[in-house]
Amino acid sequence: MTRIALIIQLLALAAVASLSAHNLSAENVKVKVTGVKNDSGRIMIAAGNESDRSNMVSTMTSASSKNVEVTMDIPAGSHRIYVFHDENGNMNLDRDSAGKPTEGCYMGSIEVDENTKLIEVKLRYYLHENETSDK
Repeated sequence: MTRIALIIQLLALAAVASLSAHNLSAENVKVKVTGVKNDSGRIMIAAGNESDRSNMVSTMTSASSKNVEVTMDIPAGSHRIYVFHDENGNMNLDRDSAGKPTEGCYMGSIEVDENTKLIEVKLRYYLHENETSDK
């Protein structure tokens, strides 16, 4: 959990500061976030190489129900991508007492090259899914 918390804090810090590291091999890539539960708050996105955080790029945009699309200059190479739906605007991925996210999130690996035009990720709402499955 400590590693995830650190990543989320870095994402929030980068988004608040509007940091965007540009690199000569950056690719203009559309990131499509699907599964957005509602239009409250913001969608926060960061992508980059965990071993070299100076190349981390990030953005945030208003949430809208179902899908959100943004264009980012993501450097070519292998990266991790982190996305979360900050529904209440507190710049943190909120969690329940067991440590499960209460806001939608996604973490995964991506590969970006000159042919990459679209990256699609689907948010998961862990608490919401559990509530639905228990009924």
